Amino acid sequence: MTRLGAIVACTSLVSWSCADPDDEAKPCIDAIRDLAVDEPAGGYGHSAKLVMAEVAGSYTATLWWFQSETTTEVTLEIDPEILAARFVKSDANPKYLEHGIQNCYDRVEFDARIQFNTADGAFDETWIAVFEATSSQRDIADLRVDFVEEDIQGSYEPADGPKSQVLRMIAVVMPNATADKPKFLGNLTFPERDGDDREDAFWPPRNENM
Repeated sequence: MTRLGAIVACTSLVSWSCADPDDEAKPCIDAIRDLAVDEPAGGYGHSAKLVMAEVAGSYTATLWWFQSETTTEVTLEIDPEILAARFVKSDANPKYLEHGIQNCYDRVEFDARIQFNTADGAFDETWIAVFEATSSQRDIADLRVDFVEEDIQGSYEPADGPKSQVLRMIAVVMPNATADKPKFLGNLTFPERDGDDREDAFWPPRNENM
């Protein structure tokens, strides 16, 4: 869809909502439409239900803490119940081009509960995560959760910054990955005081950490 097409979709159909196309801070203009959980959408025709049928379940990995240079086991449990689903049509914002690369992609999004725990007690969380499906393979999904330290049930404390700052957990689940690839990978990030994102933990450990 062209930028004009995205604007038309946002203004002519009550089922679409859209980011402000004049917002220069946004790299992409997203037109969003609610979906039934079994409704196929996007270039690959996946529904949220089909993707969830593949990715729901339990995942474990070894997590590496960046500051302490130690490891612990991290576990992710994905509840198969889909709370809401959306189709996002995403186009590059022409007013953002001067700021660099734009990664804008159409996707099926859905919300679901997850359990996110670490063996060292840093996390013992029940969250609602946003899942994204953008691949031709319906057994791959990205997920993210934004949270603040003061709401954490575990003992996790970022290295610095206020307790009200927003942190983010990002992960990818690939339940049918081959033996040489991880089925669950991700990281924890939070903003430094100069505005840059900083990685506080990641999983699995990279070669240089082993």
